[in-house]
This record gives sequence, C-alpha cells and structure tokens, in this order.
Amino acid sequence: MFTYTTNLHLRDTDAAGLIYFPNLFNIAQETLEAFMESVGMDIGLVLRSTHYLFPVVHAEGDFKKPMYAGQRLRITLELEQIGTTSFTLAYRVWDRGEDEELAIARVVHVVVDRQGGTKKPLPSTLMHALEQLQAT
Repeated sequence: MFTYTTNLHLRDTDAAGLIYFPNLFNIAQETLEAFMESVGMDIGLVLRSTHYLFPVVHAEGDFKKPMYAGQRLRITLELEQIGTTSFTLAYRVWDRGEDEELAIARVVHVVVDRQGGTKKPLPSTLMHALEQLQAT
C-alpha cells in the first residue's frame, strides 16, 4: 500500500463546494504519479521514452461521504489485481482529520505497445514497481 496526502482545492469542486465527481479520478492520477516517483519511475520519462504505455480501460468511483473544498485528504493506493497484460488499482480516499473513508476509485490499466497499440505483457520495470506497491 502507498499513502499520499493532498487537499481538496476549490478548483476541484462544483458551485456547492463539493467535489465535482470526475475530479476523483484526477486525485487518483495524482496519487499514481506520486507512487511512481516514489519507486524511481518518472511518469513523464516513462511516457516519452519507453516502448509501452498503460492507458486506462475502465474506471469506476463510489462516493461514501461528501468531500468539500479545503478538506485534507489521505489517499491509500492498493494493487487489487495483476494479470499478464493488465492491472487494477484501488484508491481509497479518507478525511485526514476524521479518518473517515470518503470515496473509492478503481482503475484498470492495460499495457500496450507504443507503436501499434496492441496488448503487451507487463514490462519488468512496471511489474517491479507494482510488486513494491503490493509489498508496502
């Protein structure tokens, strides 16, 4: 498991000051980038210089409690499933002050060849990073 903290910014909310629902996935992406950096994988470098990509092919989110502008958040990232060509990550969003679970997002990535877009087995570097996630 990996833990990341952030605040819910005003720009992430709707007119009522509640999280605008697609921004749950922005928080998830920010958490993934922080995790990748923590294991020595610069996401920008991966996207520019590797032979593979790992786009999202499925995403779902469940909101359990309202999230407000200015709220301090703790996100836990867990590896839920790993396959030959894909992996599923779960992002649990908590209120840091109350320690209440606010939302969960699940995101499925598939590894594809950069040139042709065909499925590929998980590269060893990515597999190693995911194993670190599983071990923490």
